[in-house]
Amino acid sequence: ITNHSKSKRSSMIKQKKGITLLLTILISSLILTLGIGVFTLLFSEIKISEIAKESFIAFYAADSGIECAIFWDTAANAFSTSSTFSINCDGDTFIVGGSSGVSSFTIPFDNGSCTEVRVTKGVETVITSQGRNTCAPSSITVQRGLRVNY
Repeated sequence: ITNHSKSKRSSMIKQKKGITLLLTILISSLILTLGIGVFTLLFSEIKISEIAKESFIAFYAADSGIECAIFWDTAANAFSTSSTFSINCDGDTFIVGGSSGVSSFTIPFDNGSCTEVRVTKGVETVITSQGRNTCAPSSITVQRGLRVNY
């Protein structure tokens, strides 16, 4: 084998090494890009699920307020405009009713959520309940409301 063919073979090997390095960098970049994309998507999904959880907490707080008000209104006519009445919701006692025809009270729950309930008696009874996922100041406060007319 001549020196000329040895140097030709050596330069071909060097070219192949350069291509291998370039392919390695390209594949590594592609894998890194895919990894960052999956991480971003996963992080977004986690954030959405947190907000959905807080939304359910607020909704069920509002629903509990509605259920308590309907129970006391149908069982004892507690929100009548002629007299006051003592009701108990989730272990808390509230004085409701009276001459104005509007009763409002806030029910705090053990999980930190609460609901503001307002009952208006007139030709029809209107009960609104605004549930919040947290009653303490928070960066994420979700509120859900329900209204019942009968």
